[in-house]
Amino acid sequence: MENEMKKIIFIFLAISLFPFFMAREVKAVQPVGFLDQADSNAIAGWAKDDDYNGPIQVHIYVDGQIVQGLTANGSRSDVGNHAFHWSHPSFGPGNHTVRAYAIGVNSSGQPDNNNPELSASPKTITEQEEYLLTSSDGKVTVVVNAKFGGS
Repeated sequence: MENEMKKIIFIFLAISLFPFFMAREVKAVQPVGFLDQADSNAIAGWAKDDDYNGPIQVHIYVDGQIVQGLTANGSRSDVGNHAFHWSHPSFGPGNHTVRAYAIGVNSSGQPDNNNPELSASPKTITEQEEYLLTSSDGKVTVVVNAKFGGS
């Protein structure tokens, strides 16, 4: 009878404590990525969040203002389907600071407010103050600049 009682107590404790031993705290993983390129033609890189199997968003800021939201779903041999590339319009003459942020998500793909700046961000883009456009025969040259627009 005493052994039976010990078995019952053991089974009760095992059942009662099982969830405590099996429960593991799941911590969100911070998204990661890299700003590979930021020049007068394009902004490109990669970003991923290991909390989620799908692509995540990347927000691009120029001179402190958000200018583009991108989905990091392009394919690259080194990062899989987590690349982004944006052929952007001119930001105007002068120097411009480009920052890129990975928009973190939870395991369901919903934003989790964990939005770190990508590695190698910020970068500086320098746009020319003056552009020369010459016809293919070389007879006509147009100068476009920030002051006069063209002449």
